[in-house]
Amino acid sequence: MIYLKAADLTAMQAAMDAAGVRVDDGHGNMVPAPGLSIVDLGTLYDHSDPENPVALPGHHCNVLGELSSAQASGLAAVTIDPPPETPAATGC
Repeated sequence: MIYLKAADLTAMQAAMDAAGVRVDDGHGNMVPAPGLSIVDLGTLYDHSDPENPVALPGHHCNVLGELSSAQASGLAAVTIDPPPETPAATGC
């Protein structure tokens, strides 16, 4: 699994498209490349203080599956390794 974080959804999609992680299915739809799954987490929130959840900056997602070296290299700018340890963070 690769954890990705970009400034926003548009930047995330552009990075995935440029790296070949999302591909056109032939009908104009962008889908995960064969062998990959994309889990769009969107905005994550830190719930350390349940009364005041704080939105974590950026757009977050996970890519599951074996990336080619070209795909991994293309995602380097948005890859966070290791993923942050935020057990209180949840997607909403």
